[in-house]
Amino acid sequence: RTRATPPREPLSLNAQALIALLTCLVALTLSGCDRVEPIGHYQTRKEASLRHLSGEPARDETPAEPTDRIVAAIIPRGERAWIFRLTGPVAPVGQQLERFKQLVRSTHFDEADGGPKWTLPEGWTERPSSGLRYATIDIPPDGANSAGGPPLDLSVSVLPGSSEADFDPYVLANVNRWRSQLSLAPLPPLRLSDAVEELKTDAFTATLVDLSGKRKADDGMSRGPFAPGGPAGGNPGVGSPPREKGAAPTGPASTGPAPKAAAPATGPAPAPSNSP
Repeated sequence: RTRATPPREPLSLNAQALIALLTCLVALTLSGCDRVEPIGHYQTRKEASLRHLSGEPARDETPAEPTDRIVAAIIPRGERAWIFRLTGPVAPVGQQLERFKQLVRSTHFDEADGGPKWTLPEGWTERPSSGLRYATIDIPPDGANSAGGPPLDLSVSVLPGSSEADFDPYVLANVNRWRSQLSLAPLPPLRLSDAVEELKTDAFTATLVDLSGKRKADDGMSRGPFAPGGPAGGNPGVGSPPREKGAAPTGPASTGPAPKAAAPATGPAPAPSNSP
């Protein structure tokens, strides 16, 4: 004999509503597990800062076509630094690069007055010192400078130097000033060694800088190189070392005949160039 199963009581309305709510929650949970969120790529300020420290240009920057070039040699000598700098259009300066190095290598320093002496390449001429310059050397637009145009400008300047420990910051300050003149971004300290090279002689080791860019209209080239303790654009008050009153300029000895006396000027005298 089987026992009759008593009939179940129907669920109350509250129980039915609770079961329906739990069913919906489970369905929503299961449907959400199948969704895969897309991976997003975002550019943060940190990435931009790292590119700035490494000297890389911003991704949206397009470098201008180089039109101008600066080649410079910095020679430390005790408490002073001698700076040879050649400026001009890219192609003519490139044609004179080896002769520029030849000029720097030929330089030696007089033990009596500490001034430099050098041997000029054929066709180059030298003018007396003026303003912040120790000497100015002109390179004619002839056979060696087949691109034509005005003579290239090579300046020799002397400024208070820096200690051996501070020489790299001294070089970096001048490199970044020249980079600014050519519309180039400043160079971080960690990249300085990649931007310069050594030019060694028996008497000294020069730091050679070679930059190409687009020269600004107001590039500040009329100001002198950077001196320790002065602004990055150079301090007109600390150019050449002081000379005794009435003393003659101490530039390199002239290699040609003595110039004839100039006739009296009939008009206003031109202002001397102070470009280094």
